[in-house]
Amino acid sequence: GAERLEYRSEDGTLLRVEDLPAEIAGTETAHTWSTAPAAPKPVQVPGPAGHLSPEENSQAQQLRDALAAHRGHVGKAADALGMSRPTFWRHRKRLGV
Repeated sequence: GAERLEYRSEDGTLLRVEDLPAEIAGTETAHTWSTAPAAPKPVQVPGPAGHLSPEENSQAQQLRDALAAHRGHVGKAADALGMSRPTFWRHRKRLGV
């Protein structure tokens, strides 16, 4: 027999083709979906012309201060800000720190 795949949301609800956004669902049926990898998420570019917003400047300064306070130790700086190392690195990249 044919295999049947089921996809569920984080809360366990069964997802159907009708539940997907039109650009994803298209006119294809579940058994003809492509197995091609999803397109990468767009990279966030800070503000117009690469400038950071005041809030982003504040966030960047918090990252710099935490790094300085912990002598460049990313793990300790991340802990001090209440975030994981991967999250800290993601914010550094996004904010250009």
